[in-house]
Order: sequence, then structure tokens, then C-alpha cells
Amino acid sequence: MAVVGSFTAIDDEDTFVWIRRFEDDADRARVLESVHSHPRCAAVADTVPALVGRTETTVRLEPTSRSGLR
Repeated sequence: MAVVGSFTAIDDEDTFVWIRRFEDDADRARVLESVHSHPRCAAVADTVPALVGRTETTVRLEPTSRSGLR
């Protein structure tokens, strides 16, 4: 998984954002399956949604034609 940026929110110390890049949808599915099936990830799978207060923690973005992150 290529993490091309990581950010915190200036006014919210509990917000952390990773911008990850995948080659295509198939690469995304393969990488996320590998990560999420790892024992360390499985051990916290129920904890993360409880900590963030929601079950969906992913927002999928599409870069614009002028974006430096493509």
C-alpha cells in the first residue's frame, strides 16, 4: 500500500487522515484484503469503529486532472 500523505486536523486532535494510492480497483481489493486479513489487523477490527464512532472510515477520492497525486 502506498501512503502518499498523512495529516492531522488542526482543530481536532482525534482526526488522522492517510491518503493511500492504489494502481486500480483490483489492486485496492488485493492490498486491503491482505492487510485486513493479517492477524494484527484482525485483532483490532472491532475496536477501531468503536473508537471513531462509526463503522465506515473510508472516503474514496478521484484526483482531478491537475492533481499532483495521481
